[in-house]
Amino acid sequence: MQTLLLKTDDGVFEQIKAFLSLLPKEKVQVIDPFEVGYMSQEEETEIKALLQNEETQTLVPESKRSYTL
Repeated sequence: MQTLLLKTDDGVFEQIKAFLSLLPKEKVQVIDPFEVGYMSQEEETEIKALLQNEETQTLVPESKRSYTL
């Protein structure tokens, strides 16, 4: 895939997004550089499980100490 950065006037921005939404999702991905990423339900479940794991909870403070200047 290739990436295209496009600057548009506010008046045509929504029209361009509407046009792009008509194209196949596996062929065109609209990326908003200011949008905060999201995680899937699967990823969220995995992270919550890791955070509840006692071994992970003891690992986190250790890793923070090792990367702190």
